[in-house]
Amino acid sequence: MIMSSLKDEKTIPISERLFNFRKKLSLTQKEAGGLFGVQLRAWQDWESGKTIPRRTTLLLLQQYEINPPDIHNIPKMCVALRTKFGLTKTGMAKLFDVLPHTWGYWERGMMKPNYESREKIEKMFAEIEQSEKQENLSSAELNTKEYIQRNSTLV
Repeated sequence: MIMSSLKDEKTIPISERLFNFRKKLSLTQKEAGGLFGVQLRAWQDWESGKTIPRRTTLLLLQQYEINPPDIHNIPKMCVALRTKFGLTKTGMAKLFDVLPHTWGYWERGMMKPNYESREKIEKMFAEIEQSEKQENLSSAELNTKEYIQRNSTLV
């Protein structure tokens, strides 16, 4: 017997959980499928209850239900990455192995990247943020040391 959830059959059916998740994030079926790394048809089959996702997908759904992906910041992240790297849309598209107009759609929020691309964007953005924080801390530390040295010679 196919179970309707990871824990037991008494919980909300997977098809309903998938539908609710998609609606909560205002995604189309195609976009939701992309978020989970599957084609539109697979997502439609899941939502209709015709088939059920693999266990890894169910675990990802469970994770996303607790901590939804911040897909609405992706356009801002795309622009920030391109600006930081000093690349054109074509240059960024090459890094992500997509067409230049696809990168442009991501920047304008007209299209959402698939799971792998979104993960790569988020990882790169987080690394840049971390690097900038380190630079700011180092700069503040250096300024403090200079201030102390200048004032200690005055005393």
